[in-house]
Amino acid sequence: MAKKNLLNTLQGLFSKVDETESRYMKALENKEDELIELQAVVQEKETMLTDMHKAKLLGDISEEAYNTAKGEVDVVKEKLQEVQREVQLIQEYKTDDIHAVIAEIETNASEYNAKQRKEIEKMQLEMLEAKLAYVEKMAEVSERYYKAIEPASKLQELKVQLGLQVRNYTSGCHDALNFYGTASGGHEDLYIKEKTVYDALSYGRIPYQLQKIVNQGKEKGLLK
Repeated sequence: MAKKNLLNTLQGLFSKVDETESRYMKALENKEDELIELQAVVQEKETMLTDMHKAKLLGDISEEAYNTAKGEVDVVKEKLQEVQREVQLIQEYKTDDIHAVIAEIETNASEYNAKQRKEIEKMQLEMLEAKLAYVEKMAEVSERYYKAIEPASKLQELKVQLGLQVRNYTSGCHDALNFYGTASGGHEDLYIKEKTVYDALSYGRIPYQLQKIVNQGKEKGLLK
C-alpha cells in the first residue's frame, strides 16, 4: 500500500508538471498574440508620427498636436515593453515553478528508486529463471532426441561396420533441432536470437509465426 501511495504521489507530481507547463504555455501564447498586435500598432503609429513630424516642420500642424500624438505613441510603446517583460517573466516563472516540482519529485523519488531497484532485480531474476528453464528444456530434449534416433543410429553404425556406407549420417541434436520447417516452405529458428530478445524487451513484440506454430502444435495435440 505504501508503494502504491508513493507511486500515486509521484504520478500526481508529474501531472502537476504537465498542468504547470500547459497553463504557462497558454499564458505565453496569449501574451505573444498581444505582443504581435502591439508591434503592428506601434509600427503603424510611428509611421503616422513621422508624417506628423514632417507636417509640424512644414507648419501644417502645431507643436501641441504633434506632442499629443507622440504621447499616444509613447503609451503604446510602454505597453509593448510591458508585454515583452511579461513574456520574459512567464518563461522565468514557468522554469522556477517546474524546478520546484522537480525538487519535490526528487525528494519522493529517492524512496521510490530503492523500491524500483528491487523490482528491476526481481524482473532480472525472473528472466534468469526463464533462461534456466529454456536451457533445462534443451538438455531434456537432447536426451529424448538421442533416445528417439538410437535405433536408426545403430542401424547406420552396423552398415558402416559392414562396409555398406562410409559413415553414420544420423544428425546430432544441435543440427537436427536447429529450426522448424513450416508448410509454406519457411522456417522458425528453435534458438532464441538476439533480435527476438531485443524486439520483446524494447517493443513487447512476440513473433507472429512463433505463436502460430505453437498454437498449431497444440491443435494437433503435440503440445499441451
